[in-house]
Amino acid sequence: MLSVGQKLVVPSYNTYVVVPGDTLYGIAKKFNTTVDNLKDLNNLSSNLLFVNQELLVP
Repeated sequence: MLSVGQKLVVPSYNTYVVVPGDTLYGIAKKFNTTVDNLKDLNNLSSNLLFVNQELLVP
């Protein structure tokens, strides 16, 4: 339940387009996050990426 005056943190995300040679590890490092966080955020079940794939990044 929310209270009047309560502060909320709303995460903001950007879209990143995968380019040739990208890896989840490299993207995670670039955006100061983790591979697991990227996988959770994008509902990925593997580490496989495709060129031009759009990923949400923090």
